[in-house]
Amino acid sequence: MMEFNPYAVPSILSMAIHIFLLFYLLVYTKSRHIRKAFVPLFLSAVAWAGAELVMRWFVVTEENYRTLWCYPYALFAAKTMALAVIGLSLSGTYLSFMYPLRRITDKQEKILGYTFAIAFLLFIPVVLLTSAMVEDVMYYWAGYGSDFGDLLTYLLPVMVVLMLVVFYNFYSSYTHAKTKIEKKQIQLLALGAALFVFTAIPTGVLPEYMPHKSFIIPGMPAGNFYIIFLDIFLLYGAAKYRLFTVEAVVENGVKELRLPETAKEIEPGDVVLVISPDGKKGFETFRYLASKMPGLCLTTKHPKTVRTEFQFSKLPVIWISEITTKENAIEPTKLEFEISYHIYAFLREAENRVVYIDDIDYIAAINGFKNTHEFLKSVADEAASRNSVLIFSLSMPPYDAAQQSTVRSIASREVVQEEMHARRPRNEFSVKEGNAILVEAFSEQREEIKSKISGYKVLGVSAHFPKKFKKGFPEGTEVDCVWITDTSGYEKAISSRRMEFEVAQEIISFIKSNGDKALVYIDAIPAFIITNEFLSVLKFVKDIVDIAHEYNARIVFEVPPELFNPSQKALVERRMDAVFFHE
Repeated sequence: MMEFNPYAVPSILSMAIHIFLLFYLLVYTKSRHIRKAFVPLFLSAVAWAGAELVMRWFVVTEENYRTLWCYPYALFAAKTMALAVIGLSLSGTYLSFMYPLRRITDKQEKILGYTFAIAFLLFIPVVLLTSAMVEDVMYYWAGYGSDFGDLLTYLLPVMVVLMLVVFYNFYSSYTHAKTKIEKKQIQLLALGAALFVFTAIPTGVLPEYMPHKSFIIPGMPAGNFYIIFLDIFLLYGAAKYRLFTVEAVVENGVKELRLPETAKEIEPGDVVLVISPDGKKGFETFRYLASKMPGLCLTTKHPKTVRTEFQFSKLPVIWISEITTKENAIEPTKLEFEISYHIYAFLREAENRVVYIDDIDYIAAINGFKNTHEFLKSVADEAASRNSVLIFSLSMPPYDAAQQSTVRSIASREVVQEEMHARRPRNEFSVKEGNAILVEAFSEQREEIKSKISGYKVLGVSAHFPKKFKKGFPEGTEVDCVWITDTSGYEKAISSRRMEFEVAQEIISFIKSNGDKALVYIDAIPAFIITNEFLSVLKFVKDIVDIAHEYNARIVFEVPPELFNPSQKALVERRMDAVFFHE
């Protein structure tokens, strides 16, 4: 009875990892050029691991290896492995030109791709039908190994040149990378490739007469064993640094809109500033252009809301948010990391694309005006150089005259929207207007507002005593209350200084427990403003509004008129689906 060879296990493991990576790539990335870069590499690795697996399935001896039933298959596998080595060399070189940064133009990419494909196709009959690459399969330590043909020996200098090209491309890409995430991706690829090359290659590729035994583990299929280290880098990069999972390349999926002539005059290479209190004009302009070219949208609004309102049937929407969600969400603090990466990766796919960055106001509030301006200038330059369009929207009140002038200097065109679309008089208040509603009211008008709220479970976050707060809601409404006060002794009394901790957690728990039946009524914003920095209050508002959209709950913010200065008012109202003002 033939004995199973334990040294086949690394081949099984390597094969499983590469099949998983191939599946992950095909399912989670829609990027054409990333697929073209990685699929040939993974297929070559699967072929290599499969060939090694056949060759090393049984333990053999120097005497019995030719009589084993698997010998003919092992000989074919050895030739397949030689083709896989060629495939790895060519596909690895092609990848280094294409990813993470493209080093060549579209025309050069086609020439390189066709050249490598033709070269590989020519090698197939030479390797499989002759002994030019593999002369025989011989006993080799505790398993099979292959006698090298003359052709492989002559190809070694070419393979060395290709490896040098690969590492030069990685070095050049690293020096030209504009985002931290791109640099991390290049580091992982380069380190993984270096570890593989400088350990596996000497044990399995160099001819017998060359001194290469120092890395050999007796009986171990060295190539498949050491490529697992490269796989570890790839898996880590996929999990932490979005390696080969950019969700930006899609077909156009929107209908053409009727827009002002100013929007229709936008041309490839333009940078468009949309001055808008709610970003609606920016979305409309973007949707119009995205009906003609591939588009990418980055917004602080919930993607579900954006897709519903503006009919983004296929366009990718990246949500700038700090909450954990199934949506493609990125924290606003990662401006120079993931946000930049997604934009650059999308623009580098091809020319004639459009990127829309909504709500620069919030991004600037979180990251600072200087960092945000540098980010905008860099993205604008990238878009212009790629013959693409960048649209970004903001409202002017949060910026002083010098900042406004600086922002305007980036743009080549301006589109202006004077008023917020979702502003209505207070007496038209309705909770059906959206997930996040701001209503300006004095204390005597509070019960009038509450009387219009029915069909929800209500959580009050109030600066007023709970018994007083509960007055005014329709009979039968289930109302609970968190009392924002420094008075101790009441069960649900929380200091306004604990806004970002206990208060936020109470709201989040309530919304998660009740879903679309939940309504949170907050009249304690003035208390929060007094005891917390405005930026902290803004982040608190943004986070709970995002949670409300995620679970289709309702948030009602009741504030007195003139609570905010013009800059603060613009930032807060931008979070809202509707604003009911005091006449």
